[in-house]
Amino acid sequence: MTSPRNLDRLPQHIAFIMDGNGRWAEKHDLPRQEGHKRGAICLQRVVELSISYKIPYLTFYAFSTENWNRPRLEVDGLFALLDIKLEEGIQFALKNGVRFRHLGKLDKLPRKVQDKIVEAHKLTKDNQAITVSMAFNYGNPEGGLNWPE
Repeated sequence: MTSPRNLDRLPQHIAFIMDGNGRWAEKHDLPRQEGHKRGAICLQRVVELSISYKIPYLTFYAFSTENWNRPRLEVDGLFALLDIKLEEGIQFALKNGVRFRHLGKLDKLPRKVQDKIVEAHKLTKDNQAITVSMAFNYGNPEGGLNWPE
């Protein structure tokens, strides 16, 4: 892979709205959950590339408060995927200098997921290669910034 000529002209912060993975899966006659899994794989690749290009901040808007209106099976599948990817992500973050941040409200998330988010924040708080913010359960007036101490 060749790097761009003007690294100083690259953005300092890139945000992604993770939308359309379920529709992509349906279009390809796959279960919606498979689309969410593929989206998570792309997310990791974006982080890897951003580290190599020295982009210091990424934000992924993954699950808004409106997403609670999706079918229960799909929401449960998203939480199960998040649980797995957080565990993998913590290990990746520790090896690659990624600082993890959560944007959104923790209190409605499953306890296991809350605990992993808090753990990820604590374990990666001093990492400096890149800051990756994951917006999960964000939106409406009840939402807002909620970084665990």
